[in-house]
Amino acid sequence: MHVGSHIHPAVDGVNESRSSKQPVFLIIDPSLKDFAGHHFSYDEAVARGATEAGYRAVTLANRDATDAVADRLATQRCFRRDMWSSHPMASHVPARFRAAFDIAMTNREFLIDLRAGLSHVAAPAGSVLFAPMIFRNQLNAFADFVASQEAGGTLEVILLLRYQPAWYDNALSARAFRKLEQAAATGRRVRLASDSARLSAELGALTTLPIEVMPIPHTVSGHEARPSRPADAPLRLVSLGNARDEKGFCEILSAIRLLDAAGEMDGMEFRLQAHDAAPDVQAAIDSFVPVCPPLVTLLRNALSPEDYTQTLLDADVVLVPYWRGIYRARTSGVCLESMAAGKIVVATSGTWMSEELSQYGGGVLIDDHSPVAIVEAIRRIRRDRALLATKAEAGRRCVIGRHNPAALIAQIQSGPDHAGGAGRAARRVAVFYPWGNFLERQSGASLRCNLLVEKLAERAEVRVVQDGSWALQRPGLSQLCRMAMAMPFVMLRRLLGSASDSRPRPHSLPQLPLRRPRVGVEAVRPRIRQHVVRRLLRLVTPRADGQESMLWFFVDRRLDPHFKSHAADVVRWADVVIVEYPFWASIIAPICRTEGKPLIVSSHDVLSQQASGSRMLDKLTARLEVAGMRSGDFAVTVSESDRAWYAARGVPSIVVPNPIDHDRLSETFGPDPRTLLRDLYALELPPGPFCLFVGSRYRPNSVAVERLRGIANDCPDTGFVVVGDCAPVGRSGNVTALGRVDEAALAVLYQSAALVVIPLATGTGSSVKTIEAMSAGKMVLGTAVAFRGLDPLPAACILQEDDLARWPALIAEVLADPQRRLAGEKAARQAARRYDYRQIFEPYVALLGLQHTPAQSDIRKERHVMMRELLSIAFQRGRHDIAATLLENGVESIADLLEGLAPVTLNAALDAVPLGQALTLADAVIAAGDPPDESALARVVLRAHESGQRDLAEALLARLEALSSESPEQARRSALEAALQHRHFDTARELLRA
Repeated sequence: MHVGSHIHPAVDGVNESRSSKQPVFLIIDPSLKDFAGHHFSYDEAVARGATEAGYRAVTLANRDATDAVADRLATQRCFRRDMWSSHPMASHVPARFRAAFDIAMTNREFLIDLRAGLSHVAAPAGSVLFAPMIFRNQLNAFADFVASQEAGGTLEVILLLRYQPAWYDNALSARAFRKLEQAAATGRRVRLASDSARLSAELGALTTLPIEVMPIPHTVSGHEARPSRPADAPLRLVSLGNARDEKGFCEILSAIRLLDAAGEMDGMEFRLQAHDAAPDVQAAIDSFVPVCPPLVTLLRNALSPEDYTQTLLDADVVLVPYWRGIYRARTSGVCLESMAAGKIVVATSGTWMSEELSQYGGGVLIDDHSPVAIVEAIRRIRRDRALLATKAEAGRRCVIGRHNPAALIAQIQSGPDHAGGAGRAARRVAVFYPWGNFLERQSGASLRCNLLVEKLAERAEVRVVQDGSWALQRPGLSQLCRMAMAMPFVMLRRLLGSASDSRPRPHSLPQLPLRRPRVGVEAVRPRIRQHVVRRLLRLVTPRADGQESMLWFFVDRRLDPHFKSHAADVVRWADVVIVEYPFWASIIAPICRTEGKPLIVSSHDVLSQQASGSRMLDKLTARLEVAGMRSGDFAVTVSESDRAWYAARGVPSIVVPNPIDHDRLSETFGPDPRTLLRDLYALELPPGPFCLFVGSRYRPNSVAVERLRGIANDCPDTGFVVVGDCAPVGRSGNVTALGRVDEAALAVLYQSAALVVIPLATGTGSSVKTIEAMSAGKMVLGTAVAFRGLDPLPAACILQEDDLARWPALIAEVLADPQRRLAGEKAARQAARRYDYRQIFEPYVALLGLQHTPAQSDIRKERHVMMRELLSIAFQRGRHDIAATLLENGVESIADLLEGLAPVTLNAALDAVPLGQALTLADAVIAAGDPPDESALARVVLRAHESGQRDLAEALLARLEALSSESPEQARRSALEAALQHRHFDTARELLRA
């Protein structure tokens, strides 16, 4: 419940002084008396939306509506009973007829009161009667009212059915639905609706009229101003609304008792609304009070709208363990308001609430009627609080975008197809990536974007636009001369032909090496003018050791009309757009606004902090990147420090940390890693335990390499290996630089290393290499910069030291203690698991409004990805011995390796596979439609025979016979080929005649 702007009131006689031509929006709520429940908040939100849309909003309320309500809302008091009350004479009727009598009499009285209330309100053409609170005690009255209207009349009636079908499944309600169907067929203006897709489907069995799904309005206003709670504040959990059994209130009390008995109440506080309790719930409350822990507060009185809103905004977690039997399809105002406020929600699985949480919010789903499940959910929230809070904040704006007063009124005015795009699940996502290395997965930016695309491609079609590789096309002097000579002809062609004829088209890159279909990657190459502009900018901007390049990236594409034109095509294709780094935001944002497409702008680093060598560059770059981040509908940063930097400049953002693919990095291989690297990659490692540093061509990494060389001088007996473009290939003393390697080789290098070292001096965002190393099971020695943007990590797996003079001693200690490294490796893997991209990128599912279904709930985990790559390389190089060792030690089932391997590799695997897996491999290859090579299978038969495995040899022989058997036609063709080959023409002639 929240407090909105006041609606001009008119108590007991609605103000008719306005123009009689202004349409009226009538809200029918017989239960509106005071601020209890969600009646006032719902009606006020609808009235506010209707007023903003040009209606005169009037609410027909209960006769006992308080003056406080009437002061805030234009009301007409008319209904003698609320929607749930029975007729007073019903209790005197025999039980057999009591329900029918009650329904008939309450409907009769409701119709009388409805007509009396409407007699005080003139409803000109274009007016709407909206009834959001309908029970069986009102449905028949509305059916009679609609039937009494003129065909094509001035008043449109919309009946919102918000309760389970059981409440409408009776003879009188069935008669009401038939009346409504007849009224609609004869031109009366009536629509049926619900606020739950599940409920709409269930209610559809009761009537032939369509039941559209409408947004829920009471989600905005006070929720926009949410106070931020300190990170070290106690976890505050609340239960809102009156204490009812179907809301799981007794289960919440039992869960608190379990937590208290386990001694886990420290760092938590509970605030539970406990008013208007039913007798059984009140008994549970009374028994709980004597043992109530100190940090549990029971709110015994109904909250005012202001207090309710404040209680919600002050909370971290909202508990809604509602019973599935009641809320399987029914909506919850508390749940929706909590999601709109960006709160973590604990809800029952298999309900409307769980469906909304899966699509928009951050929360934990639990079993029905289970205090133990509530306890486990609270434990998980304490463990993953930051991640769940990020998901909740990401989904908040999406919830408000779908559920708000304006969206409800828009649908009422124009129908469900015009309710706005917020409710439509995105099916196409465009990703603009400013570098030319998307496919390489080598740099942190490339890896992050690849993992993001893998996450998104499970639910949508993804189109990636990257920068063209300028280095591959930079023109030399002769090419420049040829281009200058051709320029007059180019200009003539433009004059004579259409502009589109000369427009360069982006080229598609090879198929993305991902595990996802529906992904396309295209590169837009820079033109000659970009080369010229970059040269000019280098002349006019201060030289800062390459730092001026950040400014160039903001400018060069602005002068390329063809890039803008292509970007417009991509934006029109997409449902939602992501711009990685704010460089191109100034180009993409105006297009998105024109096309009405949501835009997310991500910042991987605070770019201006990399231009610290010049004050002017720093200011210019900062201004451009802040403007770029502000231009999107949502902004995403990768660390809390980056979020704070942008927030100080007026740009709110959501923190989505840099992720890793934990499954890939945590793979292990049977053979000696050094042997693999030497025999498959020709990489020689230093003898003994060595330290590893991984870095792309990025200045802070290059500086880190120089610092590492200084440390290596003080550790002459320890080898150091550098991987990546941060250092030229070569060996100097005890430092070996290997250059760029593929992912499989890097995984083997991580497995080989004794310690990962990251001596970074500067950097923003967060360091992917740190989490990569931990996921691979390695302890990390680094500076504070190496651990920037990461949650606190276990001391067992990290060593943080900014004084490089102490590093040699620390390295010696770790390398001399294998047991310490073993314990650290286990802790590292466990700590890195929370950064797996499948979890980290969940906020994007909500931000993008992607469809979330049980079949798509998680991207499937692939096993042995790196093993496949190593096997392919081993077979390509004829190293069947290495392949056999990999298969023997690294795979539980040969079927795990089939997907993605070429038939030639699979046939080669028959020679290398252990005999115990040979039959499985042969059957799997045959089933896949790629028959094994007969000679390879024959060799396996001989291997089985020679090893004394007669049964296996016979089974393999049966497969070989099946492959070798020919049809009569095939046999005749083979004989004909043999006769012709040996020039036996008479035999060939006989075969042809046959």
